[in-house]
Amino acid sequence: MAEPTASVASSAVGETDQLLRRLADTGGERLAPELASGESVDRFVIQGVIGRGGMGVVYAARDAQLQRAVALKLLRHQGTADRQLRFVREARAAAAVTHPNVARLLEVGEHPAGTYLVFEHVSGQTLRARLRAGPLPFAEVTRIGGELAQGLAAAHAAGVVHRDVKPENVLLDSCNGVKILDFGLAKWSSEPTSGAGAELVTAEGNVLGSPGYMSPEQALGKPTGPPTDVFCLGVVLFELATGQRPFQGATPMESLVACTRDDAPDPRRRRPDLPRAFARLVLRCLDKIPERRPSMVEVARGLEHFAGHAAVAPKVRAAWRGLALLALLALLALLALAVRVLAGSPAPREVARAEASSAVVVPSAPAAAVPLSAPREPPASAAEPVAPVVAPVVASVAWRRPLALPRAAEPAPPGLEAPPPASAPPPPRALDTPPFRERK
Repeated sequence: MAEPTASVASSAVGETDQLLRRLADTGGERLAPELASGESVDRFVIQGVIGRGGMGVVYAARDAQLQRAVALKLLRHQGTADRQLRFVREARAAAAVTHPNVARLLEVGEHPAGTYLVFEHVSGQTLRARLRAGPLPFAEVTRIGGELAQGLAAAHAAGVVHRDVKPENVLLDSCNGVKILDFGLAKWSSEPTSGAGAELVTAEGNVLGSPGYMSPEQALGKPTGPPTDVFCLGVVLFELATGQRPFQGATPMESLVACTRDDAPDPRRRRPDLPRAFARLVLRCLDKIPERRPSMVEVARGLEHFAGHAAVAPKVRAAWRGLALLALLALLALLALAVRVLAGSPAPREVARAEASSAVVVPSAPAAAVPLSAPREPPASAAEPVAPVVAPVVASVAWRRPLALPRAAEPAPPGLEAPPPASAPPPPRALDTPPFRERK
C-alpha cells in the first residue's frame, strides 16, 4: 500500500512543484502601523499586543462600556479583497460554533483603523508554550486531546471545518481548560472548490494552513472536509505524546512533501509506555486516505475512554497496594502461628520415646490409706483425657510422622500379674472405747 501512495505522491509533487514552493513561503506583508496602548477602537481601549497573524494583529483590550477584558483582532485595510473575504468568513464560522472549548465571538465592527473581531479574553498560555517543556503526561494528552476533539466535533456539526489545528491555535486557560482559536482559515463544508490549490493559496501567495500540520489533501490542493481536521488533530496528539511531529523536514516544503509521501511512524517507537490502543487511534487519524480516518466524534469518544482509564489507574494501583499489604500481614500472622505451634510441640526423639513408653504397662503402686475425715479431691477436668490425644496430633502435623495415639493397657502375660494390694490395717481404737472398759 505504501508503494502506490509514494508513487502517486511523487508524481503529484513533480506536477505541483511550483505550488509547493509558493506554499513554503509562509511570510505575509507586515501590517503597520500598529495601535499603541491607550488608543481606542470604538469603545474598546487597547492595552497591548497579544500576537500577530497572517490577516491582522490581536490586541488585549478592555470594553469600556461593560468593563470586561476582551481580545480584539484587527484587520488592516492594506490587505486585498481576498483577505477581507477570509476575515468575514472567520467571523461567520466563529459565530456559528458555540461550545465551551471554542473561543466565543462577541462582536464584529468597522473602524477607520480597520475591520475588527472581538473575542472573549482567555488568560493562560498556548499549547505551544506548554510543549516547550517536553511531552505531556498521558493523562494530560488524553484530556487536552479529548477537549480539542469535542470542540472540533461541535464545529463539524455546525458545518465548519477549521483547517488550521495546531498548538499555536489552542489556548490553555488558568484552569487548564482548552479553547480553540483562530477560525481564519475555516470553511463551510458545503463550499465547493474552484480548482487545484484554490483552498491553499490566495492571490497573494500566502499559505492557507501550516506546514507540518496540514493534511495530504491540503498539501496537494485537493478538496478538504472534516477528515482534514481529524488528520491535523492526529498530528497534534502525536506531538503531545512524543514531543515531535510525525512529519518533519529541514524546510517547510520538505514537511509538506513528507506528509504526502511518508507513512506516519508508530508513536510507541518514540514513547514505549503509550497504550497500544492509543497508538492505533493516532495512526488511524494520520491515514493518507481521508475516507479511512475516524470521525471527530469517534476520536472524542476514544480519547474520553483513555482519559477515564488514566484517571482511574492511580486509584486501582492504590487499591492493589492495599490488598497486597493485607495479604502480607495475613501471611506473617500464619507464619507466627506456625512458629508458636512448632515451639510448643515435643522434639522428634521425645515423641518416639513417648510412643515407646505408651506400649508398656507399669504396675500401679498400692493405694495409700485415706482417712475418713479427709476431704475429697475434685473430679478431673474434661480436658485432661484429651491432652494425651492432642499432643501426638500436633507433633504428627508438625513433623509429618504417622499419628500414634496412646493404646489401651493390655493384660499382662501369665505369671507377671501385679500382686493384689495388701489389706489396710484396722484403725487404732480410742482409749475410751467399750472394749477398753471391759478389759479394765
